Amino acid sequence: MGRMNRPPVVVLPDEALVPDRNVIAPAPNTFTHVTVHATPYWFDSADREARPDGELAARARVVLLVDEGDGRCRVVDERGLYVQVSGADLAAL
Repeated sequence: MGRMNRPPVVVLPDEALVPDRNVIAPAPNTFTHVTVHATPYWFDSADREARPDGELAARARVVLLVDEGDGRCRVVDERGLYVQVSGADLAAL
């Protein structure tokens, strides 16, 4: 039997972790909206001028949970990721 070359081990920084408060389990299986294009998201709504924490892919299916009334919405995607996005980036199914 041949030898296997393993890649070097890389330990990600703490910033790479998704906060527990931003994960909903079980993830939804029915959706209300999709993202109209690649959409930035934030874990916390306090500082929208800060760099986004990530990006939802175009046409990502989400459930709209909270419309904050100022153009911002709280959604959960099919992986259970609970984040804030711009409501202008969503289209109803």
